[in-house]
Amino acid sequence: MGARINIVTTVDAVVSGVSEAIYRLDFKPGQQITEAELTERYGVSRNTIREAVARLAVNGLLEKETHRGLFVRALTPDDVRDVYRTRAVLEIDAVRRICENGAVPGNLFELMEKIEQAKWQENWYESVNADVMFHTGVVSASGSSRLLHLYQILGPEIKLCLYQSKLTLLPDPVNRYKHRDLVAALERGDAEGACELVRRHIESGCKNVLQGFPAETGGPAQK
Repeated sequence: MGARINIVTTVDAVVSGVSEAIYRLDFKPGQQITEAELTERYGVSRNTIREAVARLAVNGLLEKETHRGLFVRALTPDDVRDVYRTRAVLEIDAVRRICENGAVPGNLFELMEKIEQAKWQENWYESVNADVMFHTGVVSASGSSRLLHLYQILGPEIKLCLYQSKLTLLPDPVNRYKHRDLVAALERGDAEGACELVRRHIESGCKNVLQGFPAETGGPAQK
């Protein structure tokens, strides 16, 4: 039997392209964009753009406002808190399951090293992506396809929190090394210790990201 390949449709490609443009802040939070603009930018039909826009709205990256148009979603402080609380629930359950299974997949070590090697000041996009990949890897290592599915649904909003915080914030360089502590706890099978590390890590990350989301504006501060 031949190897399976992933079929990428035109809609998939547009969703990926627009998502990346939003994460890289080519499209700014709160910026209005039109279907005509996206049609010209990606060289596809209006129907394709409509399908892609619908999916991007479900992913929480775009918002369609009646009588006003289409906008890049600008997260609020409450959005950030809710995303991080939900993220904590999923990741804490994941580390418990990893400890119950008694084995730490080797790819977690590789993903951890990518975070530590990331050059945050030089390449924010790739560095954040390395961080997201590690945490997704932790959830995947739980062995629960349903838990991973839920985390992947939340994934675009997790990325949005991190990428939009770049407008005002640079990450704590020490924070990336805390991933090593988590992997060590998982290796020991220390479920309670691992859960506490995840809880503190996500709580600290939420507070850090929130610095980029002033309450008086309801969205990321513009420089």
